[in-house]
Amino acid sequence: VRNYVTVISAGSCVNEIPVRIAERVKNVVPIIHNEGDLRRRDNEQIIRTLVGIGKNPNVATCLVVGLGCEIRPPDMLGDKIAKSSKPVEVITVEKIGDFYETISKGIDITRKLVYYASKIKRKEEEASNLTIGVKCAGSDTSSGLAGNPSVGAASDMIIEHGGTVIISETAEMIGAEHILAGRAVSREVADKVYDIVRRMEWRAIEAGIDIRGSEPTPANIKGGLTTIEEKSLGVIIKGGTKHIQGVLEYAEAPKGKGLYVMDSTAHTNETLIGFTAAGCQISMVSMGLFNLLLKLPMLPAASAGTPIIPVIKVSTAPQGKGYIDIHVDKVLTGEETIEEAGKRIFNEILEVASGKKTIVETFKGYIEPIAIYTTGPLL
Repeated sequence: VRNYVTVISAGSCVNEIPVRIAERVKNVVPIIHNEGDLRRRDNEQIIRTLVGIGKNPNVATCLVVGLGCEIRPPDMLGDKIAKSSKPVEVITVEKIGDFYETISKGIDITRKLVYYASKIKRKEEEASNLTIGVKCAGSDTSSGLAGNPSVGAASDMIIEHGGTVIISETAEMIGAEHILAGRAVSREVADKVYDIVRRMEWRAIEAGIDIRGSEPTPANIKGGLTTIEEKSLGVIIKGGTKHIQGVLEYAEAPKGKGLYVMDSTAHTNETLIGFTAAGCQISMVSMGLFNLLLKLPMLPAASAGTPIIPVIKVSTAPQGKGYIDIHVDKVLTGEETIEEAGKRIFNEILEVASGKKTIVETFKGYIEPIAIYTTGPLL
C-alpha cells in the first residue's frame, strides 16, 4: 500500500529531532507525540501505540529517537518494532552526547534507511491482506441513510474477500451495543462489547459528565440527529453486517480476519492513530452532508492527514470536490443503490492500495504531534 521511513520519538522531550531529520531527508515521516514520563497508568497503551505504528505494514523501516532516560526506553521500543522483521535503528542524545550531533547522526541513518526502502518493489497481493479502519465524522441524518450504509457495504466486501475491518468510537455505540453484541461470534466476544461500552459510560459518570451533552454533538443536532441512540444506530452500520470476531483494546492488532471492534474515543485523530497502530493500511471516513453545506474544508485530516495510512473520505454531499474522494449523494436521491455505492468504495480501496493517492495525500500536511488515546491522570 505505502512504503514509508519513519522517525519515532520515544518521548515528547525529543520531538524536535524527528522533525529536524525529516526536514533534511526526503520521504521521511516524523512521528512525534506529547507523551512524556508522567502519564504512568497509560504507559503500556502508549508503548503499544508507538510500537504498532513502527510495525505498520506501510512502514518499510524506522529510526527510534530518545533522550535515553525515558520511562519507555528507546531500545525497548526498537526491539519490539524489529520483531516485525524490518530494519530498525535507535539513537539517543544520552549516548551521542549532544543534541545537534544526534540530529546529524539521525540524518545519516535515515538517508541509508530511505535508500533501503527505495529498493523495495511493489508486488501483487490479494485483498485478503488488507486491514481497513472505518470511522465516521460530521454525522447527520444523511449519514445513517446513505454514507455509513454505503461504507458498510464496502466493509462487507472487504471481509468477503478475506480481509479485515476494524470499527471503533465506543461512545457512539451507546444505545446500540446490544445489536453489535448480537452479531458476536461467541458469548465471550459479546460480553467484551458490553464491557467496553460500560467502561466508557462509567468513565463519563466518574468525571461528572452527562454523555448526552456531547453525544450527539451540537453539529450533529444541527444536522438533524436527535438522540445518542439515533446516532449510534447510524454509526454502527459503517462496519457492515458480518459477525464480530473480537474486541480489541486501543491500538491492539487483530489476531485473525473479519470484523473487529476496537475500544477508542470518538475523537478522529486518536481513532485514526489507533487504527494505524493496529495495523490498518487504509482508513475510510464517512462524512455527513451538513458540514459540507457549511463549506467547511472538512474535518478529519483536511490537509494534515494521518502520518502513515491513506484516508479515503466518503460523503453524502455533492459538494467538496477538492476534499472528498467518493460522493454517495445519489443514494439519497435514489439514483444509486447502497450496494452500487459500496462497490465503488471497494474499488477505490483497491486502487488506493495499488498506489492511487487519496485527496488528503495530495496536500503537503503540517507536522503535528499524533494524538494517543489515554484515560489516566497526567501527574
